[in-house]
Amino acid sequence: TQDWTTRVVAVAEAAIDPAESGELAEDGTRELFFRKTGVPVLYPGPFTRLRSLARPFLSVSLDGLVPHALDPGAFEAKERNAWALTKWREQLPLAVQIQIAHALLVTGWTWGVGVGRLGRFSLVWRRYERDDGFERAHLAACEEMWARIQSGNPPPVAGHPATGRALKARFPKADG
Repeated sequence: TQDWTTRVVAVAEAAIDPAESGELAEDGTRELFFRKTGVPVLYPGPFTRLRSLARPFLSVSLDGLVPHALDPGAFEAKERNAWALTKWREQLPLAVQIQIAHALLVTGWTWGVGVGRLGRFSLVWRRYERDDGFERAHLAACEEMWARIQSGNPPPVAGHPATGRALKARFPKADG
């Protein structure tokens, strides 16, 4: 048999798949959350997507779910550097709020929790409650996008010059 140590060289580099790295970080965040709160978090698996029964074009891949017989909650895990700590202490970052709100829309649940592992020494969590006003606005945007997908009518391009350059590079023969 080959000695595994021969694969360890003095200097080497390997690309890391962001999805794989995020999944490993989420495992640690779920475990730390359980250790600090005693609240269990179930992980449905990396390829599990929950689809809305009422709106089949909506789906979500959860970082975890907090089990409760009457009212389960969505779990959203993030790993950020320590500089984000102040913002997380003030409020749940908007992007995390949107992810949880989308999960609640898909599942019909009423709450979720955003958990940030910030730097090496801080774990911050904040509960998020369903916001009916935001949900209506988000659903309208999702429905509009789905209608555009079905009709083959893409949304207008954002006005940023970088967006135009990226689209031109991706579709050099397009005339728009």
